[in-house]
Amino acid sequence: MLTEANVAGQAYFITNDDARPFWTFLGDILAGLDFEPRLRPHIKLPYLLVFVLAAVFEYLVSALTRCCWRVPASASVVMTHFAHTQVMPLCKALGKPLTASEFTMNRIAISASNRRFDISRAKTQLGYRPVVSIDEALARTVQSFGHLRAETNGKHV
Repeated sequence: MLTEANVAGQAYFITNDDARPFWTFLGDILAGLDFEPRLRPHIKLPYLLVFVLAAVFEYLVSALTRCCWRVPASASVVMTHFAHTQVMPLCKALGKPLTASEFTMNRIAISASNRRFDISRAKTQLGYRPVVSIDEALARTVQSFGHLRAETNGKHV
């Protein structure tokens, strides 16, 4: 093990040393909260397809936002009528402005990223050993979020 002077200012990754893909981790949490398998992540779609759909959706949201909130004087009567009779009431019914979409290219890129951190330096130089396993951490997390269990009117969904 190194001395304090040798490790001062160094950066170390400190994890439980059990890498799990994001969607598997999320599925484990949902399973612990009693969500049915059909409600857990189980459908795999090609990344490029979902990313392109998010790009198209972002473009449409952007176009409709401009259409709804800043209708130029030169806009066609049809576009103005559509914005005021269809899109704006939908936004009000959803309780969100149209710009509040969560289906974005950035969110797709982040959720599809693979992040695995190497803690070998922390183990060798600091003598670090994980105290809590990923399974124990998941159990604790599920226990503390018990109020989110999959129940509707006393029935599991």
